[in-house]
Amino acid sequence: MGKNQPIEKVNLNSVFNMEPKEIVEYFEQKGLKTTYDWHELYADAHAKAFTVAKMTEIDLLNDTKKLLEKSLKEGQSYSQFKKEAESLFAKKGWTGKRIDVDSNGNAKVVELGTPRRIKKIYDCNMNSAYSVGRYKKMCEEIDVAPYWQYMCIVDGSTRPEHLAMHGKVFKADDSFWSSFFPPNGWGCRCFVRNLTKSEFKRKNLTVEETDGTFSTAKVKVGNEIKEVPTYKFNDGGIERILKPDAGWETNLGVKVWGLDIQAWNKVKDMPENIKYKFISEMASNKKDSKGIVNIIDDGIKNNFKLKQQPRDKVLTWFTPEIYRAVKNYSNEKLISPIAIFQERQVKHSLKPDVKVEKQRLTELQLKNIHKMVDEADEIFIDTEDLAVVYVKFLPKEEIIDGRNCIKIPFHINSKKDGYPLNYMATSGRINYENTFGGTQTRYKKVEQSDGLAFPSSQLQK
Repeated sequence: MGKNQPIEKVNLNSVFNMEPKEIVEYFEQKGLKTTYDWHELYADAHAKAFTVAKMTEIDLLNDTKKLLEKSLKEGQSYSQFKKEAESLFAKKGWTGKRIDVDSNGNAKVVELGTPRRIKKIYDCNMNSAYSVGRYKKMCEEIDVAPYWQYMCIVDGSTRPEHLAMHGKVFKADDSFWSSFFPPNGWGCRCFVRNLTKSEFKRKNLTVEETDGTFSTAKVKVGNEIKEVPTYKFNDGGIERILKPDAGWETNLGVKVWGLDIQAWNKVKDMPENIKYKFISEMASNKKDSKGIVNIIDDGIKNNFKLKQQPRDKVLTWFTPEIYRAVKNYSNEKLISPIAIFQERQVKHSLKPDVKVEKQRLTELQLKNIHKMVDEADEIFIDTEDLAVVYVKFLPKEEIIDGRNCIKIPFHINSKKDGYPLNYMATSGRINYENTFGGTQTRYKKVEQSDGLAFPSSQLQK
């Protein structure tokens, strides 16, 4: 048993009786990937891709994902989800059991849309989504609640090592959470709650020391041997080891928002034809606009006050043409093609005392920043400030004092503390000719191979 707190019945509703925007946002932004065996889609990919083992029909997978999204948004019970899932699976013929033969001629019984499978689909996906939303919310509250407590549902189904973790407290920035933020396996119902300094003191808790407690263990995943992290701890004189199930040894909250970086790290040293093809595909993906809108809404609601840990979102990937143009015009090489939108830009772009009205963006314009970047009319390299600058021409009704376009700069290869490598700088309305016209030599135009939405000759006067 965890020594810090006696076992008590924990009501999940008291923790999850809400619809955090981050939970639905996480689930909706997950892609779709068909997979026959769950281990084909290992831990890192689970963070970004929605999968149901044995479900290989993409339309059925998509319909199942929509059912789960609906359950999240509407707060449906499992019984409601089960009823709709059974109807869907029956209609699609994905029911009961069947015998499949693998490539080696071995036959095995496969469960499709059985009640047990439906329950597992619901529990695994819901718990993962709640975990991501909870993690992001707790990160935003670290300044007031710096202690995180591992909790579990206490009943006969709780695993002994999870039960022994119940009530243990770690600092929010302890590396323990990078691998053991629950859920930690199939059917795991553990969760985390954060504590303020006064709560921590009032409950007479102590912080766990984790130096020398981490190791790894080898587990078999499909036909491969993989390593999973382990945490060794003392439980009333009994040595126990917390080890997540294979495929669950990752903090989804961290992985989701860092998966773009991980993907880039895997291809950055590959041959250029492969690397540029990957960059091109990532740049053409429509990024998650809902997450950026949520950051903007929260910034306005909080009167532009920046949190201790500002939120950020991947806004886009620079195209191969931009990647090459940076090198050609600045003699520098992009360290990463990933461009980030940060919470601080809500203040810089919208707050009245930062910019005068004719310069600053409207709330609606900022909320459409992802679309302006995706559909930019022109792109430049700022050779003085080392930035990639997107330009979007404004319709006549949004032009003020001749400021007929919006300039969206991204500083690149940044070395500033607390900033990503490539981050969106202050954007605003400008006069196109005054900045990019005439004989200026500072801004070098990027020629896109697939063309841009509107050539500068169509600039509205």
